[in-house]
Amino acid sequence: MSIRDRQNVETVNDNGAGVQRFEINQRPAAKAKNPEFGTCVVALKIDDVSRIDVTVVDGLEDDSCQIAEVVAELLEPRLPAVP
Repeated sequence: MSIRDRQNVETVNDNGAGVQRFEINQRPAAKAKNPEFGTCVVALKIDDVSRIDVTVVDGLEDDSCQIAEVVAELLEPRLPAVP
């Protein structure tokens, strides 16, 4: 996990497979897969200028994203409310 205090959820980089926008418990989120390395990042909005990233390096792109989403779902209730 990493906190991006100057990057919001809209600035997630496309790592080669596009950026998928979705929500976790009504919190804006974005997912970016990297097919070359089999990694996945799930970013959760903290506020308009920051986010928290959950990154999983597994070597298997689909498994990485499934794991990252589960961790993000566990983390989300512990984050401050979105303003």
